[in-house]
Amino acid sequence: MSNIEALFPLSGLAGGFNVVFSIFYFLVSGIVGMFMGVSLLAIREDPYGSLRLYAIISIITSSCLVTILLVPIASLLFLIQSVILGIIFLKAAEAEAQVEFV
Repeated sequence: MSNIEALFPLSGLAGGFNVVFSIFYFLVSGIVGMFMGVSLLAIREDPYGSLRLYAIISIITSSCLVTILLVPIASLLFLIQSVILGIIFLKAAEAEAQVEFV
């Protein structure tokens, strides 16, 4: 018996639960992300110019999450996806700031 097993007798059981929960989380978030990306692609208007790119990156990231083995690639794509979403938010804030109420 190792020192870790002596300190935490249920660590083996908890480790198995974490793996199962992680796989379940990746599958569910990947499927939901794919639906979100496809629904964003269906929008014809792109007022900020980056919505289509965000939708495509979202679909690719979600596909990587669903395949479980490509999760490291999905984490890198998620960073790119977050930057694109930030650009969309900044463009939206800039467009709202130009509106003048009389």
